[in-house]
Amino acid sequence: MGKAFSTEFEPVAYPGENILLLPTKEAYRVEFVEQIPVIEKDFGALDADAETDSTKLTELELDDMQLGQYRMYFVDNVAITEFRQPFGAGRFVIKNTVGQIDQTFQNIDFTRLSQFTEFYVFEDDVPHVKVKNISGGALTNSRIKFFGWKYYLTKLPRIPETYKTVPVAGYSMV
Repeated sequence: MGKAFSTEFEPVAYPGENILLLPTKEAYRVEFVEQIPVIEKDFGALDADAETDSTKLTELELDDMQLGQYRMYFVDNVAITEFRQPFGAGRFVIKNTVGQIDQTFQNIDFTRLSQFTEFYVFEDDVPHVKVKNISGGALTNSRIKFFGWKYYLTKLPRIPETYKTVPVAGYSMV
């Protein structure tokens, strides 16, 4: 059985199982699951230590009643320094610091640690990110690959007895 942020990258739920989206607490039944093959996003050339403006990841938008479960793989030596989902809610924020996502988990052990790059998208509520060149030199490309699972959902009238929880927005949106 899958679960959010599992070491193994498998679907969080299968057809016939229920999902509860957080923080909205809306319940859905999974009707169908399929793979999302690699989607590569190039944020463009970046000088050393330069950072992009906030960029909406429109490439990851889904149709109505669809949920995406994604993980990231960094092709170039860049970091996501700001991850907002939705735009008004920062993710990966603790009391005095904002964490960044970069190649660290790939370099240590991507098989065991890739769950640190996992995030979920409901319909077209995709993240807005800032990408920074951390290579020490100029880059002609700043590429990140996204891949995962897509779920076709049916809304449930109430929260069922059993379900898997999936965070699709920052907690500050509560």
